[in-house]
Parts: sequence; C-alpha cells; structure tokens
Amino acid sequence: TSRTTGRRDLGTVAPQALFLMNHPFVAEESREAARRLLAECDSDEKRLETATLRVLGRRPLEGERAIAGSLLAESSGENREEAWTTILHGLFASLDFRYLE
Repeated sequence: TSRTTGRRDLGTVAPQALFLMNHPFVAEESREAARRLLAECDSDEKRLETATLRVLGRRPLEGERAIAGSLLAESSGENREEAWTTILHGLFASLDFRYLE
C-alpha cells in the first residue's frame, strides 16, 4: 500500500531555480507586484519592507536593504518600475522563497 505523508523534502533542485529565474510567468508576476508596490507605498523603505514581508514572510536583512538601495540609487523616473521589478524577481528567485521551514 502507499501512504501519503505530510513531510516535504528540504532540498531544492536546479529546475526550480531556473524556472523562477527565467520563466515569463515569474517575470510578469514580478512586474505586477512592482506596480502594486509603487501604487500602494509612498517610500522605497516601505516598499522593501512590504515586499519582503509579502514574499518571504520576514523583514528585509541589512544586505538586502543595501542591494536594493544600490539598485534604486541607479534608477530614476521611468526606470523605477523596472528597478522594483528586478527586486521582486530577485525575491521570488531567492532560496528563502523556495525553502519551506
């Protein structure tokens, strides 16, 4: 007989990472999430806080704040949505998003 268990393997495999990095669905969802953040939040700090809470279930780490800050410092006006799309895509492709604790 076969038995269903509630236990999930802790490992992740390359196809999962590749899907999250390269699939058009993930790219479009990242863009939509970025648009929502830009409309809902009035500061980049609030956007980063909201994004990491929604995607990863925690507050951003200092390293994440620094990386996002650098990316945002290089962007302006029209590029703002693209910068936030990149940040969201990075969160979706992260190990923290793929692993279940």
